[in-house]
Amino acid sequence: LVEKGISAGGGLWMLGTTSGALSAGFSLLPGTIQGVGVRYLGRGGLEGMDEEGNPTGEFSYSTGAVTLACGACLMGNLRAGVAATMAWENIGSDGGTGLAVSAGLASRPVDVVEVGLSLTNLGQSPEWQGIHKDMPVEISLGAVARALSCLRVSAAGIMGLSTADRFGAGLRLEVRDFRIDAGYQLSPDRPDAGGVHAGLSYDFQDVSGVYSVRFAVSQKGDAMDWPFLAGLSMSF
Repeated sequence: LVEKGISAGGGLWMLGTTSGALSAGFSLLPGTIQGVGVRYLGRGGLEGMDEEGNPTGEFSYSTGAVTLACGACLMGNLRAGVAATMAWENIGSDGGTGLAVSAGLASRPVDVVEVGLSLTNLGQSPEWQGIHKDMPVEISLGAVARALSCLRVSAAGIMGLSTADRFGAGLRLEVRDFRIDAGYQLSPDRPDAGGVHAGLSYDFQDVSGVYSVRFAVSQKGDAMDWPFLAGLSMSF
């Protein structure tokens, strides 16, 4: 979500799937930010087979989520946010929905350092025809520091209660209206969940607001599998 603005993005994800997202942020009360977001991931033209391996025709797969969120300044530099999410998953004609909540805290103990802690996806995952998967509940802790006027350094750790643990570090270089990001994520138990990621953002402003164009790629397991995403944001 963006603060008092809108954001849209999408691209090609792994295994030929398509990803898309749309979000909006607004302020109903002073010192607070509310937001709504929708995310989709899916693919059609999949070939189905029965238990004996005989073709049963094509089917599609899709999953996504609708999220409502609210953030506020509590005291000093301490900020907090909560979010409620309805997730869905469809395979062919079968589908189900689930609910989850997330919460986080962020603070700036000194001017050049910001730290954050979050708990995400605590709830019930979609369930249908007796199939149930655990929600990807995760506890995340991260920090970002401004090393130079144009350089930021970040590090984070994610403990997955039903997913693999992950650790990452990255750099952001700011040159005029451009932001260049690069980093690496390590997953000791799931090598395919780690890899290199990079991004490029460009900001420009006119009378209606500030616009940001973003491009990002990430490595997922196989070095030849590089999901690509692009997006546009406007803040006002």
